[in-house]
Amino acid sequence: MRETHRPVTSDEQRSGSDAALAQPAERAPMLAPQRGHDVGGESPPTLPRRTVVSLGVAAAIVVYLLSVVGTAELAPPHALVLDDARTRTYTTPACASTLPANAPPLTRTTKRAADARGHAPDPECWRNGGFLGRGSSRWEQLLAKLRLNRVGRESRWRPDGSWRW
Repeated sequence: MRETHRPVTSDEQRSGSDAALAQPAERAPMLAPQRGHDVGGESPPTLPRRTVVSLGVAAAIVVYLLSVVGTAELAPPHALVLDDARTRTYTTPACASTLPANAPPLTRTTKRAADARGHAPDPECWRNGGFLGRGSSRWEQLLAKLRLNRVGRESRWRPDGSWRW
């Protein structure tokens, strides 16, 4: 004889009858919606937590590197320098103020003209940063290009080649 399955009634489930115990109720499983998912619809794709953390760390490293790596402004070709024909070097006005009183006279010219004559920057003045302007980080330069920062607008040299300091 073949056994047939029949649905269990609620009275049988409450009474604890053998039929109710032997036959489980046939119901569709009820799943609670998971956190962050839309009930009844497709959930948007999400990135794994590890990927989000990795992207955050990478962004922090890039910002850090942009803030510590920088450049310094070099003297432009039109900057006024003092040329020494005897030593075939040129120096800045700030470095020339430290020369001894008996030093030979220096000729005022532009850096471009001194370079064209084959003269080189004075090594001592070069080591002391006499030909360098304001230094800035890559982050400051990026903000200046986006016009969010005033870095780079104030050069050490005026448009006529004279020195601001």
